[in-house]
Amino acid sequence: MRALFLCPNVPFPPHNGGHHRNLGLIRALARFASVEILAIGDPGDVRTAEAREHLATLGVTLGVYAPTGPGFAEDDREDLERLPDAAAHFRSPALAAELDRRLAATSFDFVHVEELVMAQYADAFAGARIVDRQKVDWAYHGAMARVVSKGSNDHLREAARFLWWERRLVGAFDRILVPGEGDRLLLEPLHGPGSVSVVPIAIADDLAPPAAVARRVDYALLYGARDYGPNVAAQQWFFEEVWPGLRAAAPALGAKVVGSGRPPLAAEPTPRDARVEVLGFVPRIREVLQGPGALVVGVQVGGGARTKILEALACGMPVVSTAVGVENLGLVPGRDFLLAETAAETADALLRLHRDPELSAALAREGPRRADAFRWSRVSPTVEAIYRDVLSQAAARGRRRAAPEKPRGAMDESPELARLMGELQALGRRGAPWPVRAWRRLARRLRRSAPVVRAEAEAVRLMDASLERAVGGGMGDRALRALGRVLRAFRRGG
Repeated sequence: MRALFLCPNVPFPPHNGGHHRNLGLIRALARFASVEILAIGDPGDVRTAEAREHLATLGVTLGVYAPTGPGFAEDDREDLERLPDAAAHFRSPALAAELDRRLAATSFDFVHVEELVMAQYADAFAGARIVDRQKVDWAYHGAMARVVSKGSNDHLREAARFLWWERRLVGAFDRILVPGEGDRLLLEPLHGPGSVSVVPIAIADDLAPPAAVARRVDYALLYGARDYGPNVAAQQWFFEEVWPGLRAAAPALGAKVVGSGRPPLAAEPTPRDARVEVLGFVPRIREVLQGPGALVVGVQVGGGARTKILEALACGMPVVSTAVGVENLGLVPGRDFLLAETAAETADALLRLHRDPELSAALAREGPRRADAFRWSRVSPTVEAIYRDVLSQAAARGRRRAAPEKPRGAMDESPELARLMGELQALGRRGAPWPVRAWRRLARRLRRSAPVVRAEAEAVRLMDASLERAVGGGMGDRALRALGRVLRAFRRGG
């Protein structure tokens, strides 16, 4: 059996939860199929060579193709009936050409499309198609529009584009994979009964607690991709609303910040505090998760599920989380984690864990048991069963299934969709007149010109160097924030 895997990133080494899911699915497919990957990334990056070497041990080949990024189609940011801006960042004529070549030369049994942004390439393949959705993008952007202090209209516009695209993709895939039941309930009314299957977020089998788990909590751990909007907002909220009071109440309690990626320019710097340690990306996260800390998940926007919570549970680390943070995981507050929605509740939960080793130990003992159902060894057979079912149905049908008839009112009566549509209608009434839109299109085009892109890259490089000096007592935070504001204003433009 031959499979083509279209991936929006180079999946090894995994730097975030999305990479972990990509890599896990590739390994699961490689158990019963010959897998070839076409991925978006930098072909000359050392990480690409490392990925090829690792994937070769699984019998998997990897081709990596550079994206060209946004173009004329993205110049009018108020245009809601086009592909989302996110899809433009994964646009690669080189990948499209290679895909055509592969399909002409080789017969594949199915194509796996990882994330909706890669669905722009799916039309080239006439056989069985499966798409994995790590979140429902239009619902995610709609929720972000309600929680961010700036840029809410940009999120609403992107939500509208994803929803426009979603409706046009009905019938394009033989099966949609999602990480949780909540996502299935959002998508199935549109795509039809039986069109969506749940493949849970999964973690490595070798994650385990340390030998001794009876310990008090000595630090709060903020762990996750530092360039992902909900994580950025949650970290800023923690240090602004939770940390000052927590710091005063527990002088021995510290904080650690772990995660890949560069925080966006809009993010406030992590406070310069001797008790706050910024580790960045940690290749062996198990060593951090086995430490005497508690994972804090303060996200207000979800979709999918959070790998970091399962990893922490598997390693015996207590978890303090919002309800959104643990969605799609089936965890019980008080037994599996401590529920905290407000700053006061979060501080109280951390103080309890810090002062009560028995509570910490009880959660540490329960965590690995709860995480066991999410091991890849448990999830992989589910993946194989779904794929074999899709292929069996496709063979019996002999052609692509027709777009399902939408159950009457099912999608339109969704509370989430009704709220989003109301917000979009209000946004449409606030649309800018055509001269303003024309000016904005020109400004966006100029900002993507080669000289401007080079100048911006150099400014960011200088800012990174200044940040390094600031740690040693050079340029202060105030000057860095000023430089960040200049770059933010430049990038926002019209």
